[in-house]
Amino acid sequence: MQKLVSKYENRMREFVLKMAEKPVVIKKSKDKFLTTRQEFFALTSDKILHKKGFQFKSYKSDKERIQEFLKGKESLDKYLEEIEKKKKKKRN
Repeated sequence: MQKLVSKYENRMREFVLKMAEKPVVIKKSKDKFLTTRQEFFALTSDKILHKKGFQFKSYKSDKERIQEFLKGKESLDKYLEEIEKKKKKKRN
């Protein structure tokens, strides 16, 4: 048993010295065999916000969207009315 342990220690010592002199560099390679879903996720992963994945704080209900649309429409109508008034004044 002692003989096996000493041989193992010698192999490990030689291995460590060899790696110190000429280290083995492992290059990061792409997986060539990705499914279509994995390829799509890899291409669009930058579109997902934050670490958790999706962001729900910016979610608006249908009611909130309609109210926002109506406010925008009202302000646009007011702006168009002002422009028409200015055009009428210029004509007169």
